[in-house]
Amino acid sequence: MKIIFTASELVERGLWNNYCTLMDFDHYIAADGRVTEDEEFILTEEQLNSLGLYVSTIKSE
Repeated sequence: MKIIFTASELVERGLWNNYCTLMDFDHYIAADGRVTEDEEFILTEEQLNSLGLYVSTIKSE
């Protein structure tokens, strides 16, 4: 299973910095315009778990 989040959704959930660390991205890629707030990121279930999210939690929100 893969789940899609936008950059703004990751920020809203307080996961942006952790996501950037997980993906080995520079945390400032959004601030300096390399990523837009509506850009989509596909996360695997394993990546979600690494961020402390679980599929059952996401479905209920």
